[in-house]
Amino acid sequence: MESMNLKLILLIILAVALALLIVLLFLQRQRRRKTHRSAYIDALYALIENRKEDALKLLTKAVKNGEGDADAYLQLGNLLREKNQPEKALQIHRSLTVRRDLSYEEEKAVQMALADDLADLGRLDRAIQTLESIYSRKKDGDILVKLHTLYHRSGDFDRAYSLLKDLSRIDPEITRSERAAYLATVAAVLHSEKRMEESQVYLERAIKEDKNAPSAVFLIGQNAMREGDLGKAAEMWTRLLKNNISCFCQVIPLLEKVLYESGRFQELETVLKKLLMQHDSQPDVLNALASFYEKKGETGVAVRILEDARDAIRSNPLASIRLASLYLQTDREEEARRILEELDLESRKAAAFVCGICGNHSDIPLAYCNQCNHFNSFKNDYEKNPH
Repeated sequence: MESMNLKLILLIILAVALALLIVLLFLQRQRRRKTHRSAYIDALYALIENRKEDALKLLTKAVKNGEGDADAYLQLGNLLREKNQPEKALQIHRSLTVRRDLSYEEEKAVQMALADDLADLGRLDRAIQTLESIYSRKKDGDILVKLHTLYHRSGDFDRAYSLLKDLSRIDPEITRSERAAYLATVAAVLHSEKRMEESQVYLERAIKEDKNAPSAVFLIGQNAMREGDLGKAAEMWTRLLKNNISCFCQVIPLLEKVLYESGRFQELETVLKKLLMQHDSQPDVLNALASFYEKKGETGVAVRILEDARDAIRSNPLASIRLASLYLQTDREEEARRILEELDLESRKAAAFVCGICGNHSDIPLAYCNQCNHFNSFKNDYEKNPH
């Protein structure tokens, strides 16, 4: 009997020990999973807060610990590419291509990341092949956008434009105006490379898409001026100002020049007055109109134009300086001094357009950035510039 009791006790002890071992192994496994997941989640928080160095360390830790989430590998590769390590990024992203548990969206993200890696390594053909392969299986808007960008970067502008037309069928934001903007940017690129005939072809295609495309109209005016067709240049730039006042500072000196050289300087008054009717108290237009009358010798008229819009021109240093100059010409030194004392002499409006995405500069009112391939990202640079 005692022997039986002893065996029972031993069995109970073994059972309890086994149960405790199972519990300990389970808790250890859960703790390991929690640690892996926590590193990945902490990395995501770091990315949200733009702490990219911390995110890189956390993602590296998550991957080394065997984290199974594909996004951890994807984000790690992307960060490595951002740190100018596309080779390492490519290795990380390629490791995901052997997995069979990826959803379509995950597979697409991997292929797009691979394409970016290859493009950064200068292997544009391989990048395009990578995306063409997945696009042939499913017509996807995100892939289309990326392919358009890659073909543009490779210099295959016709294919890039063709894909943009395909994209416009599924994305209502890609209108004829956007397509015209792209064609005009291509024309500007070709023009800068002295490929004049090709540039002209793309300009003509841009105008067919949108006859008022700002960048196309601007470039056509420039070409006409260069070829001595001052009438056409004046027509293009007058049309441009009528439809797009944002490029006034870039266009008005050119329009004034061609009207003067063609003996039609007086027409500038009509153009400026019509613009003022469209854009009441626009400081740049007021300044240009005052300048027109000053050049005609009608100083009193120029003064009245700026005095009647004192509140409007306070934000425009050039107009304020012009009024001060006009006051000095008419022996009103005290009033001129007051304006100059109030003036922030370090601020001026830069005669350039700046892409809000990548910082690319252009003297042409482009609506498509050749550097980052974004639409409508160019804005006039109104920041202070001491130079």
